[in-house]
Amino acid sequence: MNIFAKSPTKLSSINLIYSGKVIHEKKPFRGVSHLAEHLMSYAVRDLESEYDKYGIISNACTGPLYVSFYLQGLERYVKKFAEDFITKIMSFTPSRELFERERKVVLEEYKDCFTDQISSYLLNQSRINYDYCGAIGYREDLENLSYEQYLEFQKTFFSKPDKLLYVGSKPIDFKLDFATTDCNKIFNFSNSSTLKLEQQSEFKEKAVVHLHTQLAGNELPYAKFACALLSKGMDSPLFRTVREENALAYFVNCGAPSFSYNFATMDILTQVSDENLQFTFEVIENVLNNVEKFITRKRFNDMITSYKITLEKDDINRYSNISKFITPYENTIDYLLDNKLLTYSNVIDFLKSKQGKFYHFSDKKI
Repeated sequence: MNIFAKSPTKLSSINLIYSGKVIHEKKPFRGVSHLAEHLMSYAVRDLESEYDKYGIISNACTGPLYVSFYLQGLERYVKKFAEDFITKIMSFTPSRELFERERKVVLEEYKDCFTDQISSYLLNQSRINYDYCGAIGYREDLENLSYEQYLEFQKTFFSKPDKLLYVGSKPIDFKLDFATTDCNKIFNFSNSSTLKLEQQSEFKEKAVVHLHTQLAGNELPYAKFACALLSKGMDSPLFRTVREENALAYFVNCGAPSFSYNFATMDILTQVSDENLQFTFEVIENVLNNVEKFITRKRFNDMITSYKITLEKDDINRYSNISKFITPYENTIDYLLDNKLLTYSNVIDFLKSKQGKFYHFSDKKI
């Protein structure tokens, strides 16, 4: 699918997108989409000096919903390199030597993810809860993957992109064959996960506080806005209660990550001293159980204004803020706004429906 988004500035981007690869990875290929991102990026290695010369950013990223290869810069230079960039990425086959070398790099990145307490905890918890490794994958699969297995994987899943997004002054029509990957998948709680957990470091004196709940199909945009109400800024209810009033933590975050197009969760996270673990859960639950007290209509209206201003800023930097163009419309806050569904009562009702439904998790004994 060719997608065009008009840029309000002279900045532009071309984005080659392979959708839904990570969520469908199975043994022995967990983490191989991320490895493919690394390897296929070498397709344009011979152009990097030219990119540097013309101020072009060439990079790639892997997440649960897509793998993206992109160029960003002034439009006249992005257009200069766009066709060659796409052709090279799509036709590249790594050598055995490159495969072996870059796999080592990916395994180093894998290890890095388990040196931070929050990151390590979340990746391990995903294995426990959902038998799911995420984009970073599974160490044994990466270590045991053969060159021939990799080539077959790339041929099967990366021969055709799902989308080509161009952000610029007018559309560019690239004649490509596109894939249509199913990005829907329901993740159920696992009671029998056999995945090994990683423990790279011993985290002393600090504990992760994690409140977690699953979202139904139509709840994701409400959860996204509710997270802003609860944790955005120093005047947010969670910041005030957890940090300012009780001095329990330096930060507290609330997010609604999507595992697939039709499965997402709502998560509240912070990091506290071991002795404050249970009390912190109580403080956060008090906010969740009294949402009308902590989320005033003024707070709601302020966050509406804040979101609209964020949209304006994102539009200015449209060349690099591409998620809105490849995310299902019904999963966005825009959908609620456009259909006049983003009301105080609707968001409060959503939060009330989640009362008593947040699981309490930690990397320390609760």
